[in-house]
Amino acid sequence: MASTSIVESIANRFSRSSTTSSQTSTTTSKPALPPRNSSSVEIIAPPPPPPPLAPTKAAPPPRRSPFSWLRSGSSNTVPVTPPPPPPPQSNSRRATASSIATVASLFTPSAVATQMNSELLLNRMESNRGDEKEKDAVLRGTQTLKESFRKLREARERAAIASDDENTGGIGMPGSGSNGSQEEQIDWDLWQAVVDDSYKVAAEKPSELNRAIQAGIPPTLRGTVWQSMAASKSLELESAYLDVIALPGTATAEDARALFGSHWLWDPSPSSSQSSSPKLGSATSPKLDPAGVKRPDGFWGKTVAQLEKVITRDLGERTSFGKYKVDQKALMGVCKAYALFDPGVGYTQGMTFIATVLLLNMTEEEAFCVFVKLMNKYKLRTMFQEKMKGLELRLFQYDRILEDYQPRLAIHLKRQGIESSLYAAQWFLTLFTYKFPLQLVLRVFDLLFSEGLEGPILKFGIVLMGKNSESLIGMEFDALGPFLKERLFDVYLDTTPSATSVKEAGFFGNGGEKGFYRANQMVQDACAIKITQDMLDLYEREWDEIMRVKREHEMELETLRRANAGLMIKVKKLEEQNEELNREYVRIASSEVGLKVQNDQLADENEVLKAKVEGLKEIVDKQPQEIEQRFKEEMDKLMTRTLEVHTENQNLEESMLEMEKDLVGTKMQLATVNEDYDLLKNRWNDLRKALGD
Repeated sequence: MASTSIVESIANRFSRSSTTSSQTSTTTSKPALPPRNSSSVEIIAPPPPPPPLAPTKAAPPPRRSPFSWLRSGSSNTVPVTPPPPPPPQSNSRRATASSIATVASLFTPSAVATQMNSELLLNRMESNRGDEKEKDAVLRGTQTLKESFRKLREARERAAIASDDENTGGIGMPGSGSNGSQEEQIDWDLWQAVVDDSYKVAAEKPSELNRAIQAGIPPTLRGTVWQSMAASKSLELESAYLDVIALPGTATAEDARALFGSHWLWDPSPSSSQSSSPKLGSATSPKLDPAGVKRPDGFWGKTVAQLEKVITRDLGERTSFGKYKVDQKALMGVCKAYALFDPGVGYTQGMTFIATVLLLNMTEEEAFCVFVKLMNKYKLRTMFQEKMKGLELRLFQYDRILEDYQPRLAIHLKRQGIESSLYAAQWFLTLFTYKFPLQLVLRVFDLLFSEGLEGPILKFGIVLMGKNSESLIGMEFDALGPFLKERLFDVYLDTTPSATSVKEAGFFGNGGEKGFYRANQMVQDACAIKITQDMLDLYEREWDEIMRVKREHEMELETLRRANAGLMIKVKKLEEQNEELNREYVRIASSEVGLKVQNDQLADENEVLKAKVEGLKEIVDKQPQEIEQRFKEEMDKLMTRTLEVHTENQNLEESMLEMEKDLVGTKMQLATVNEDYDLLKNRWNDLRKALGD
């Protein structure tokens, strides 16, 4: 599959003119409209506020890890419950039924939001458990993760006992940072239980697990916890990955097929229908091609050398955190291996952004396994398939939810000609890794792995738009583009970070980015957005219905086009027949003219003969006796001749009458043909008008 710069092409549709918008206001927002279908989206009354959580034991500031910002985006501990709404403003423009609101209208009460998040969490954990065929591989992978977690915990516990002088802080990947008081803040027992059985924890302690994930997975454990929640650890697939990346430059997906074995994803048989989320790790290997079957050139996608050339061109500092320089060889390997693993999708540019985040938290073999899970179990694959139906569905769901939560903003964007595909497509294709700060991206990924793709990406998109709604409503098209591309997440900038906040941000928060972000607040706001599985299913059914109607409309148009083509052929035939009749009419008219000329000539001859008769009568009168006999003879001759002429004249007149009858019949036929022609012409004009409408 040819590589296409999907994200760049979408992003470049905005103008690059600089924006001079004022500071984003986050105090007011449009109230949420009632749901369209009360049967699937119910209005829940706010419950009483939950009791305050027990404060976490504070750690001594000198022992902060440089990676501790990944657990806490601000200096203060942020409670799980959303903040109370600010008092209503007295602005007269807002004193209308359509605009009176506060930013609290975006959010559901904390208890309700936690319940909904728990539903998504449990559904995702159950989906990731896999079927019976995958259980053995999942269990083996889980054992490996348990052992790795145990060793990591023992190492951190030993390091925690060491003196402060033994505490080292350096630059590396998330999860490889120094130990310190951060380890004292980690709930090792909870994360150990998640690694042991994430589904059990999600079922028995959903609220506790939700709070822990929303507070941020510890960077030391992030990679391991991601793999556990995704159930992606597969020793066989990791081994196959190492073999695949060692293939020569001339190799294709056909060569990788045997190496992946039972994990092979793509069925090349023409009769197979490719599922958006095929089963992985089936017990039986895919059927090999019958002997002697020759595939067309390019059937197995690009060669390894071609993939490397395309991927190399896309590598670089395209993300806002590209400066952290992940192993380019590993990034190349993950993207190349997946293109060979799934030639039905191949390689597209957005994959590098996602793989970069994974490689910052785990080894390349593990990153490949997680990427495979994201593409299939998490249905990210549907966004990269031909025609991008999955992306269209997500954008439709996003538009509908934005209309529910921010109707004024949705209307304003439509009036300005800003479609969600212009700015939100890059969010969903890259899972917010394009242009977003790493500090926020990692927190987004925490929720993606725990709740699935659909809910979190929509929540984060809606909350970012909601927080910036007032600024966006005040902008025109030229300013909206750059703002949506570059400054949407600035609303979560911590403009006055404390010393503790700076330490928590570590080098990632101070590596050339705009500043430090209130990641905890963003996650809190996103989790407070009310998006249930019923809502997603409802909008998906609505989208399916729209697609069905669209397909039927296209089929109807195609039927009309074919009918129109048939009528055009009939009209052409009738026109040809009409031309032939016209030519026949010309011939008959010409013949009629000739007959009239001949009749005139005969009439002239008759007049001449009459004159001769008169002359002869005069001669007879003058010489009656002399020429009587001669006259009689001549008269006999003349009378005979006259009778002959008269007979010929009668014959000619009869012939003329017959020809006149033929002419009348021909004219009647011509009138009938013209009437049929006018009728067909009127029908053709009516058909053209119908098609034009």
